[in-house]
Order: sequence, then structure tokens, then C-alpha cells
Amino acid sequence: MIVEFIVVTVWPPPTTVLGWFTLFQKNMALGLLDYPILDAAVIALLGPMFLALYFVLRRTSETYVTIAVPFVFAGIASYWATTTAFSMLYLSDQYATATTDAQRALFLAAGQALISTGLGGLFSSMGFLLVTIAGLIVSIAMLRSIAFNKVIAIIGIVANILTLSNYVALAIVPTTISYFSPQGIIGGILLFAWWVLIGLRLYQIGSSLPSAR
Repeated sequence: MIVEFIVVTVWPPPTTVLGWFTLFQKNMALGLLDYPILDAAVIALLGPMFLALYFVLRRTSETYVTIAVPFVFAGIASYWATTTAFSMLYLSDQYATATTDAQRALFLAAGQALISTGLGGLFSSMGFLLVTIAGLIVSIAMLRSIAFNKVIAIIGIVANILTLSNYVALAIVPTTISYFSPQGIIGGILLFAWWVLIGLRLYQIGSSLPSAR
């Protein structure tokens, strides 16, 4: 998340299909980071985290976490099924080798379709929407558990509400895609802090358990 934030700040992503094609041809790695491909890794790593949260919180909020965990894995599956970074890279290569205006126009149209559906569009955002809903549910469950203090729970609630509002906006109006919307920036920072605090707390809980040996 930190690497991704630095990349999109220093090298803002293109706003047109041709811009994306040009970026991929000039610097494939930067194009993938700008797309942003690291989101796929981030969302996948949330699976184990939410599983751990399920086992910690199930005694006080079993209903909450039983609902949240399927949302997480549905979100992960949805995102991975709709990520279009490598498809855009392929179209970029095809556009670069096209020999006629008709071929180039065809690849530009296909690229526009990928951006509309896979880069902040409804189907791409759906994965994050589901994961964020799960995060909000788990944050509420944390309020009822002594395993997590109230600060972590409140940070989670605020972070997930802000992030949820951002993804809803992107899903409803894809043309408003922005990595720098106020709720996106604040929500992203709080969400990252929430994940770190959860990780530290889970590590503390694990360290306090009796050794299996």
C-alpha cells in the first residue's frame, strides 16, 4: 500500500486509453503499479487476516464474523476475476504492433471497455465493496470484544465507512475515478493503520497462547 501510494503520487496514472498504452510501452512495471496491480496482492492477503479475526471474535460476536468472512472471500474472488491489468498490457502490445488505423481504433475501444469495467468500474469496485463491508462488520464486532481495545474498533469503523463511500462513488460514476479524493486519502491512511494495529494485536494474542509443544 505504501509503495502504491508513492507511485501514484509521484507518477499519476494516465487519464486516457492511449496514455495507458503509451505508459505500458515505455515502462511496463510502472504501468502495472499505476493500474494498480498491487491491489490484487493486498486484497488476497486480507483473507488470512479475516480468518484469524474470526477465531478471535467468534466467542462474543459469532453472528457478525460468520457474516463477514464469506463477504471477504467473495470480494477476493470478485476482484481477482475482474482485474484487467494484464489484459490492458496485452492490448497495449497489440496496439503498438498494429499496422492500420482500423486496428488501432479497435484496440483503443477495447482498452476503453477494460477501463470502464476493470479500473474503478462497478465490477472491479465490487470486490473492494464486499471486503469493506466485511471490515465494517468486524469493526463493530470488535466493540463487543475485550480482545481489541475501542480505539482499534473506532478506527476500523471510520476507515471502512470512508473507504466504502469512495468505492460506492467509483462504482456509480466511474468517470470520477480519483486516487486523491478526500475520503479516499483519509480512508486509505486509516485503513492501513487499522490493518497494522490488527496485525500487532493478533501477534500479541498469538504470543500469549500456550506453546503447542
